Amino acid sequence: MATAGAGAVFGFSLTFFTAAIFLALLSVYDYIAVFKTKHMVEMAESLSKRKTSFLVSSSQPSERGEIRLELGTGDMLIPIILEVTGYAISPIYTAVSFSASVFSLFVLFVLLVQRKSALPALPIIAACNLVFFAAAKIIGII
Repeated sequence: MATAGAGAVFGFSLTFFTAAIFLALLSVYDYIAVFKTKHMVEMAESLSKRKTSFLVSSSQPSERGEIRLELGTGDMLIPIILEVTGYAISPIYTAVSFSASVFSLFVLFVLLVQRKSALPALPIIAACNLVFFAAAKIIGII
């Protein structure tokens, strides 16, 4: 609940362009934090054991063992900011961003099933948003 509220507050404080740049920069940070320094993976494991409110998790049994999808609050906060800032332009922007963010969860889960290792969520969320906005622009929705 607090993440949704924070997303709205930041969303009303920023422009759509600023939120998109913020998403891109945090995506680069997320990639580095998961694959290079690996500190985000260690932090997620620690928070997961403590059952804190900074992480939302879901698990699914499979033939190769349990597959867990864990999203940090930032992985939810940044798309909310983008959706709220888009609303200032048009509700269509919000719908496109929301659809892209939901679709990115499916992409993340498929990739987790295939790789069975930690993945940064924000680059995938950002890529899905970019593709959805490009498609919306091409077909003339926005």
